[in-house]
Amino acid sequence: MRRSRLAAPLFAAALALLAAAPAWAGLLSELHYGVTGGVQVPFSRQGRDLKHGGDFGGEIFNDTNLGMQLGIDGSYTTSDDPLQTRLTHVGAIMRLSPSPEDYRLYVQLGAAGYYVDFTASSPPTPKPNSELRPGGSFAVGFRAAEWGNFSLGASGTFHGVVLERHHALTYMAFLLHLNYQRLAF
Repeated sequence: MRRSRLAAPLFAAALALLAAAPAWAGLLSELHYGVTGGVQVPFSRQGRDLKHGGDFGGEIFNDTNLGMQLGIDGSYTTSDDPLQTRLTHVGAIMRLSPSPEDYRLYVQLGAAGYYVDFTASSPPTPKPNSELRPGGSFAVGFRAAEWGNFSLGASGTFHGVVLERHHALTYMAFLLHLNYQRLAF
């Protein structure tokens, strides 16, 4: 119960940090901004409680001198299961590619906090408490096309959310990515 009270302020704090980003004007020109959208599909035995749904989010990341891209991402994921499960996550991501200068193909690792909320008004079983839980993700993605400052890509992302010691939620998100980066002159 206590964790669910913390989820909204933590999510609001993350959004406030994103909104305050204009204060870092020099950094802004080097960042990649993206929006994502697609579908969520249950995965493995731990995903059996979920049903298909949508996944919508955003990402901000930057190239580093370490041969990888680092950033943050967040999403809102829905499920049409009887409990009407909703997952909101905010976390850190790291992208690696076969060539550090070219991210047309990449793998991505992520660690995040997932707010798991059950929104059914009349569930068939007792509704679990909504709470903030740890989780992680692994993605494989590619950038398919570029037009000036914009690029379009796709990814498949596995998400695992730890609910209890021996209980988790797992799902795959198949997403389209629309990214923007200001070109250097």
